[in-house]
Order: sequence, then C-alpha cells, then structure tokens
Amino acid sequence: MMTESLSPALQARARQMGVSSFVFKPSLSKLDSKQFEADLRAFATKLLQDVLPKIGRAKEAPATTAKAPAPAAAPEPRPTPLPSIEDISRDFSMLQQHLDELRSHAEATQISALVMRVAREFFERGILFLVKNDEIRGLGGFGPAPKGQKISFLAREVIISLNEPSAFRDVVTRRKPFAGLLPEGKWSRYLTARIGRFQSGEAALMPLLSHRETVAILYGDNPETGRPVGRLDGLEVFINQAGIALENAFLQKKIQSFQAQP
Repeated sequence: MMTESLSPALQARARQMGVSSFVFKPSLSKLDSKQFEADLRAFATKLLQDVLPKIGRAKEAPATTAKAPAPAAAPEPRPTPLPSIEDISRDFSMLQQHLDELRSHAEATQISALVMRVAREFFERGILFLVKNDEIRGLGGFGPAPKGQKISFLAREVIISLNEPSAFRDVVTRRKPFAGLLPEGKWSRYLTARIGRFQSGEAALMPLLSHRETVAILYGDNPETGRPVGRLDGLEVFINQAGIALENAFLQKKIQSFQAQP
C-alpha cells in the first residue's frame, strides 16, 4: 500500500486486506529532489517485480464456474489491457526524460509547447485549450485537418462554452481526465464539425491544473488510424507536473514584477 500517513485504524484495515508492506508517498515539500527520485524508483521497482506479475497471473487464471448468459445490455467500457513490465519500464524512462526537460523550461509558452510535443507521442492529433471566462479557447494544435486547412489555425477559432453540459465542462469542474467515446451533445458535435472526425472514435481530455484549478485542457485523438487512445498514465503524470511548472513560472513572474517596482 502507498499512503501519506498510517493511522492505527488504517493499519488495522490494511492487515484485514492482506497488505504486507507500506510505501509512503514522497512529498516535494519535505524531501530533496534526489530523495524524491530515489523513493519513486523504489516504488516503481516494487510494482515491476512484485505487484504487476501477481495481477497478471490473477487475470490469466481460468474461471471456476460457468455463468448463465446475461440479457442484452449496453456495451461495457473497453477494458484496459494490463501493461507488460517492458512497457512500464519504457514509459518510466520516457517520463523521466520529459520531466528533466520540463525543469529547464521557465516560461509558460515553453511549457505549453513541451506539453504539445509530448502529446505527439500519445496522439495523432492534439489541441491545447485555454480555460478562461467560462469558456475554453483553442491555442494551437497538431495533426490532420479538413482539406486545405491547418489544425493550428482551426484550433484558434474553436470556442466552447462551459455554461452548458458537456464532457469539456465535466473535465474542467472535476479536474479529472476523460478517455473514451465523447458523449453525444452540442459541443461534441461542434468540435467534430470544426476539426473533422476522420477515422477517430475515442478521444482524451486531460486537464492541466494550476493552484488546484483547471487552466488548460489537452484534447487528443487518432483520426488517421482510428485506434483507441491507449494507456495515458505517463502523460497524466507529466501534465500534472507541467501544471506545477506553470505555477512556478507565474510565481517567478510575480516576484520579478515586485522586485522591479521602485
């Protein structure tokens, strides 16, 4: 179990669940960067060598009882395949490289550009939206667009209201990512009409947080191949850290402005 604290009640409950060891969440406010990295590596090693192999064996175990045919129902969400140890190792290395790059970028525009560059490794098309005044506005993008147009220009013309129900509003208010088929609605149809659907089915909406508020949303899909959006764990971690980097960039700007005053 990974936890921030270990009260007697939690310890008793953990014993009932069969927890054999604990890893405490590292805190950037309490640990230096080297210790933080060492703790993350130790936890990742524990996942790779112990936890994931056990989960894989459990998923491969044959069913012991036969179930009666269930009545027809709505399709269930697509199960996420269990990643291999090689996949996780590769993602971890890639994430570390991108986080190193993030530390060297101090301007908000540089951070936004890096977010879009990392997004290219996960999606065939991406758009970064700025959240402001109860709406989201496209800042730029990459990937295919309707014939004779460029997605970077189209993105700047997209404005989606947050005063009406939509998947976009849900992501902004709940501050949680979304991945799957966009729910039918006015603003989903509007975005598709502007940028084109092509072969895309699933899409992802990733919130970028600053001071615990959603300041931007990354939209991603795969219009060329139509493949599912896949695993986004590494991208989610990176975007979370990009939000922290933005906070630092805004703070540094305020400090410099204050110091420049007579």
